[in-house]
Amino acid sequence: MLATRHSFLIILLGFFQAALLSCAFGQTAATPSQRPPKVHLQILNGISPDPVDIAIDGQILFSDARPGQRFSAMGLPESKFQLAVIDKINGHRKTLQLDLEAGGCYTLLLAGDFQLLAPVSSEAPEAAPEVRVYSVVLSNKNEPGQAPVRVRLVNGLISESVKIQGPNNQPCSVAPMQMEVVSGLPPNLHMKASVGSAVRSLYLGQDPPVKNIAVVFYPSGDSFGFRAMTEYTPEGVAPEVEQEEERSP
Repeated sequence: MLATRHSFLIILLGFFQAALLSCAFGQTAATPSQRPPKVHLQILNGISPDPVDIAIDGQILFSDARPGQRFSAMGLPESKFQLAVIDKINGHRKTLQLDLEAGGCYTLLLAGDFQLLAPVSSEAPEAAPEVRVYSVVLSNKNEPGQAPVRVRLVNGLISESVKIQGPNNQPCSVAPMQMEVVSGLPPNLHMKASVGSAVRSLYLGQDPPVKNIAVVFYPSGDSFGFRAMTEYTPEGVAPEVEQEEERSP
C-alpha cells in the first residue's frame, strides 16, 4: 500500500513539474492543429443576400457568414488546401483549389448571389452546378517599390457599376463582379462611392503601422453597402481599419 501511494506521489509530482514547465515557457506538446502556420488567410465576404458557410478541407470554420462580414487572418498548417463556400439556403457551393506560396499572407474576397448560371445537367446531376460567385485570392505583400496605401475594390453588385471618387478627384469605375486597384493613397482617406443616385461617403482611417485595404460592395436592401478590411502582414499587426459611412438617398 505504501509503495502504491509512493508511486502515486511520484506521478503527481511529475504532472506538477510538467505544468510548471508549460507555464514557464508557454508551450505544450505539439499537435497537428498547433503546427506552425504555412500561410495566413483572411476573408472578406460580400455574398448576398443569404448566409453562407465557409469550409476548409471539409471542415466548416465559419457558419452563417453574412454579407459584409470579415474574418481576421488565420494561420493554416498547409499552403495547399480546398476551400468551399456553401449556400445555406439551397446547398450549392463554390469550391476553390488553392495552392499558395508558403510563408505568404492572403486575402480572399467573395461576392455574388449563388444564382445558377446554367441548369443542372441531367446527365451528371451529382456535378456541382455553375453558380454566380466571384472569388479572388490576393497576396497581401507589396510589389517592389510599392508602399501603402493600396485599396482593392470589389464590386459585388450583379448588374451595376460602382463609381469611385478618390483623393485628388481621381475617378474610378468598378464593373459588376469585378475588382479595381487604386494605389499611392494616404493612410487616412475619404472616398465617395455611387451607384445611380445612391451615394456612400467613406472615411477609411488607420493608425500606424499603416496597411493596405480591401473593400467589398454588396447589395443591401434597395441600395448597396460596403465593408473594409486591412490586409494582414506579419510586420506589425495594424488595428482594424476604422470605417465610417454617410448615406444620401
